[in-house]
Amino acid sequence: MAIACARLADKKKSSDIVILNIQKYRFAIDYFVICSARNKKQAQAIVDELTKRGKKSSDFSVLGVEGYKTSSWVLLDLGDVVVHVFLESVRKFYDLEFLWSEASRVRWNHKK
Repeated sequence: MAIACARLADKKKSSDIVILNIQKYRFAIDYFVICSARNKKQAQAIVDELTKRGKKSSDFSVLGVEGYKTSSWVLLDLGDVVVHVFLESVRKFYDLEFLWSEASRVRWNHKK
């Protein structure tokens, strides 16, 4: 599911997409997908794409969305996967990759 989320974000031209495996650090979450958007409209388009996929698929459901209105940092709860969509400046400020630097990165192929 994390790779599917990364590919959907990539489809909407998100940049710097990273998947972190945090299974050994968190109880209920297995993966973080972290990506950047150039502006709020793009962040919302990424979230809309993921939400639309969730409505079409029984194995991919969005349990909650936080931050959509301001869209500087939108969090999508998919159960085992949490997707973080950041504006670039906000992502640099919070630097989740540094906070979770011990988590392994998941390799995935960009589908261009």
